[in-house]
Amino acid sequence: MNKRYLSIFVLFALLSFLYFSETTEAANPPDIISYDATLLQDAIEINVKWQSEYPVIQAQIKAGNTNREIGLDPYDDNVKDPYGYHGEASLMLPVDSSGYYEDYIYYVIQLEDDAGLRSRRISGRLKVSSEVMRELEIGRRDDLTREFIEKDHKREKEGIIDKVIEVMERHDTPPVVNEIIINRSGKKNVSFTSQIMDDKGLGKISFKVFNAEGDLVKEQAITDLGNVWKGTTHTFALDSGTYRVVAQAIDSAGNTSPEKIQEFIISTDEGSLVVSIRPEEAIAAGAGWRANAEDWLGSGSKMTGLKAGKYTVEFKAVTGWSKPDNFDVTIRSGETADITGTYIGQ
Repeated sequence: MNKRYLSIFVLFALLSFLYFSETTEAANPPDIISYDATLLQDAIEINVKWQSEYPVIQAQIKAGNTNREIGLDPYDDNVKDPYGYHGEASLMLPVDSSGYYEDYIYYVIQLEDDAGLRSRRISGRLKVSSEVMRELEIGRRDDLTREFIEKDHKREKEGIIDKVIEVMERHDTPPVVNEIIINRSGKKNVSFTSQIMDDKGLGKISFKVFNAEGDLVKEQAITDLGNVWKGTTHTFALDSGTYRVVAQAIDSAGNTSPEKIQEFIISTDEGSLVVSIRPEEAIAAGAGWRANAEDWLGSGSKMTGLKAGKYTVEFKAVTGWSKPDNFDVTIRSGETADITGTYIGQ
């Protein structure tokens, strides 16, 4: 292989490496923006909504002694939007009846897109009603089972949530609001996740979003709750600016929790692109570049006002020189992408 073709091969390999590295770095995993779960007699039904850069193709659910991967259709279950894809699915997971020996049955949800990226894991629990317990126990649990299984169950250690509620039951205390997690889906969309609990039962939970001037811009109230709520709010679309979200809960006895506050920033600034060309001899011969088939630009020129996304950079053909291959570059909001293209002399 002569030096000319060796140089072209090395350049192509370098550009391919930069492209795939940048593409991988830029990709965001799917985001679960809301969900709810219902416990049936022998199954759990989960309704989940998501926002993702790529179509979501699989949901993994674990509950009790059951773990199942449920395939989703990249076309029927996903809807294309300006920020990628959003979708909603109702998932049914059969549950081993042995799991009902506990007062609660716990579940975990995780999504995966067709790029292999996985969402954060969402977990929760559902209380098993006494009616379901009795139906499952009839004709199945004999004296020996009651003697050993029920005794062992009473000796099990309580979870942290049970301990908190037990303390709250001994005092007339307000609800407890845990930290607020900020979820991003697209440059303007945001939702909030938290966990709130109370011994008497939660009467109302509110999430309020205020701008930098202190004006209320978004709000969601959630009612008809049990002792523990763990979930995600609606997705809100906000303009650029600084915001704070305030979460507060009222229990069935009228006690109000302290406010839990979290600040965050929404930025919709546009990006820019600068392309430098080497060597100087190629520039003198008329080398140039352009992005997305716009007008040809010279070395070091800057394109501004670009919306976030992928752009194809193309180099101008020059007599006596081999131009770099076209490649894609990802533009991010508020940032400048600075790249270099090298011509090879013939």
